[in-house]
Amino acid sequence: MGQWGSCSRFSEQKKRRKSSVEHCGTGGDMERRPYPQWWIEQAEARRSLLDASVSQLRTLLTDNTDFPGLQGLLIFGSYARGDIGPESDLDIIAVEETDAPFGLRGQTFRFALARTLLVPFDLLTYTPEEFERYITTHHFGIQARREGIWIDASPPA
Repeated sequence: MGQWGSCSRFSEQKKRRKSSVEHCGTGGDMERRPYPQWWIEQAEARRSLLDASVSQLRTLLTDNTDFPGLQGLLIFGSYARGDIGPESDLDIIAVEETDAPFGLRGQTFRFALARTLLVPFDLLTYTPEEFERYITTHHFGIQARREGIWIDASPPA
C-alpha cells in the first residue's frame, strides 16, 4: 500500500524528484465537488457582514470631512466578483491626493476603517495619477477596474 494508501499511484519520475502524488482516476486533477452545507452557511453569514461593511464605507465617505484628499474607493476581489467564502475580506484601493510615501499613506483612514468595518480588509492607497496608471497598465489593476465597485467620496456641500 505504501505511504499514500492504495488509491494513490506514483509516477516513477516524480517519485524520484519530489514524491508527488497523483490521484487515481482523476489524471492528477481533483474533481470539483459541491460545497458542504456548513461552508455555504458560513459564506452567507460572511456576505451579510461584507454587505454591512460596504454600507458603512458608503456612510463614512458621505460624511467625508476627516479625509479631505480622499477621492474615492475601489472595492475589488472576491466581494466585487461575488464569489465570497467564509473567510473573505474586503480588498480596497483608496485614491487620495497626498504627498506621503506609499507605505505611510492613508493611515488615518486605515484606523477609521479598523474602528468601523465588521470584517478584515486590505487597503492600498494610490494618488490619482498612480491609480490611473495602475488600472490601465498593471495586470491586477486592469482586473480590479473590470471587476471593481467604485464608491465616490463626495465631500459634503
